[in-house]
Formats: sequence, C-alpha cells, structure tokens
Amino acid sequence: MYTFIKKIRQSAEELKNTYSLTAISLLIAMAVSLSFFSVQWTVMNRFTFSVLAFAVCAMWYGPIPTGILGILADLISFYLKGGSTGPYFFGFTLNGFLSGMIYGLFLYQTKFHPRKTLLLLLGSKLLNLIFIEMLLSPLWLSILYGKAWIVYFSGRLALNLIQYPIKVGLCYMLLLFLEKTIVKNGLIQLKRE
Repeated sequence: MYTFIKKIRQSAEELKNTYSLTAISLLIAMAVSLSFFSVQWTVMNRFTFSVLAFAVCAMWYGPIPTGILGILADLISFYLKGGSTGPYFFGFTLNGFLSGMIYGLFLYQTKFHPRKTLLLLLGSKLLNLIFIEMLLSPLWLSILYGKAWIVYFSGRLALNLIQYPIKVGLCYMLLLFLEKTIVKNGLIQLKRE
C-alpha cells in the first residue's frame, strides 16, 4: 500500500518539472496523432495505437501524468475528429484516466529489464483489458445506445483477445528501442528504483 501511495505522490511531483511537462505534452500529442491511425473492425470496435504513448508516459512519468494524458488525449482526439466516432460520453474519458493510472502504477520507476518489463506490460495490459475494455467500455456503450451490456461484451471479446498480444508486443519493442537509444545515451533523466 505504501509503494502505491509513494508512486502516486512521486508521479504528481513530475508535474512540477518543466522538462517533464514538455515531454508529457509531446506524449499527449503522440497519443492524439496515433488515435487517428486506427483500424475500424466494426462500428463499436477499433484498433488504435495510442497505447504506445500511454506505455512511454507510464514508464517515464508515472500514474498521475499518464492519467492526465488519457483524459486530454480522449478529449482532444474526440473534438479533432468532429464527433465522427459517436457522441461524447464522459465514461470513455474516465476510461482514459483509469488506463493511464493502471499503466503508471505498473511501470513507473522500473528499470528496463527484458523479462520484468514484459511481465509488467502483460499485467498492466491484462488489467486494462479486463477492467476497462471488457467491463467499463461495454457498460458505457450500453448506456449510450440502449442495448444490453452482454451484447457489447461479446462483440468486444474476440477483438480484445487478438489485440492483447499485439499491443503488448508493440509497447515492449518501443520501450526497448527507447531504452537503448534515448535513456542509455543520457538524453532523458529518469527516477528509477
């Protein structure tokens, strides 16, 4: 419990650092940009790459900045798309915040180690998949469109099971690349355990 609270406090401190705020802003722009590169499977299901920005922000800056990234990326991408993805609903913005918090609590301040990082990514994405993608998102869709929760749940199950290893693999490769290029060369200073 103490580690949980400590991570939240330390990640909130990142918001006082100008360098961190600049990098977080760039990651928000990255998340918004990546949300435009999506594969629309059905009307209610799409595959997006914005999880990459979440993973980087979570590992470097923690749960609070990544939660804020989730909120702002959702709002900005919704307004830039002009509502083409459906009506605005606060539940999806809440999903963005909770996703960022989950990734941040798992990944923040961990030194990149191939096995440990992969396990943390698998765990954080699995928790996101179960709690956000399979429970909350179908709930929000059922509230919005009036169909039963199970309809949206069953429609998202196969897609999310396909996306799970792909998104974990992409996040892992990106974090490995950033570790070998940016972090090892001292281009960014991180607080790590």
